[in-house]
Amino acid sequence: MTHGAINANELVLMSLLEAGDHIVSLFPTYQQMYDFPLSLGCEVSLIHLKEEKNWLPDIEDFRSCMQKNTKMICLNSPNNPTGTTIPIPLMKEVIALAKAYDCYILCDEIYRGVDTENQELYPSWSDYYDKAIVTQSLSKVFSFAGLRLGWVKGPKDVIDLINYRRDYHIISSGPLDDYLACLVLENKDVILKRSIAICQRNKDILKQWLAQEPLVSCVIPRHGTVCFLHYHLDIPSAYFCEKLQEETGVFFVPGSAFDKEYHLRFGFTQDEKTMKEGLMTFSHWLRQFDQKPIEVIL
Repeated sequence: MTHGAINANELVLMSLLEAGDHIVSLFPTYQQMYDFPLSLGCEVSLIHLKEEKNWLPDIEDFRSCMQKNTKMICLNSPNNPTGTTIPIPLMKEVIALAKAYDCYILCDEIYRGVDTENQELYPSWSDYYDKAIVTQSLSKVFSFAGLRLGWVKGPKDVIDLINYRRDYHIISSGPLDDYLACLVLENKDVILKRSIAICQRNKDILKQWLAQEPLVSCVIPRHGTVCFLHYHLDIPSAYFCEKLQEETGVFFVPGSAFDKEYHLRFGFTQDEKTMKEGLMTFSHWLRQFDQKPIEVIL
């Protein structure tokens, strides 16, 4: 048990990595997966995901990064911010590569569990590889972020090692949080059914909106609760988001937060009314750029 998935990832990384180790990670992804290893003195190789490839890597991307001192492959699947999930055939190829180098695979699976078609098609990495370590929490697909409860699943020797360090980070979770977490997990089927229904409705709304919005495109993922909108204007994303929020109240996380300009992280978890109104307001705001470019003041 950990203080959210961020603490779960931290405990795995600091327990297994040390200066001089090499890790492979995706980009863009959750920043912790590559920056925290850098802070430990690790060497990091990034696989740059491409929108034209549906934000998915291939096995050659991984092979080209592997080194003799590769200690870990760090993943976030479904990915944050793109929402894309590594399919099973590629998963198996990556696992075979990890076995050849005898390295760990850490996968942050915090967005796993909201599949609008068939969750069984995308199992956990820990179901396939004995050196896979996965992290999760109640924050995303279960919608109980306030409880700040996460967990690590992995080989017993890794869990034992993490437990030694855990005592210096979180002695225990609160008994009230434990009790509420039990209620959540005892009713997980009902909760996940609700989450899936909300995400599916909002994905349908986004698809309909994209069909009539020429200035925005998106690879809409099947899984998770986020995606990465691509706006087709030559405007820095932080300025774009600040101006949009100031003038309309609509807010996106700018792509610059993931070092990917001209993109916006978009979530599928709002209520249907808010989603429709927000997208309609966004479209109305975008109409000012049909005829003239925006004046950017940095």
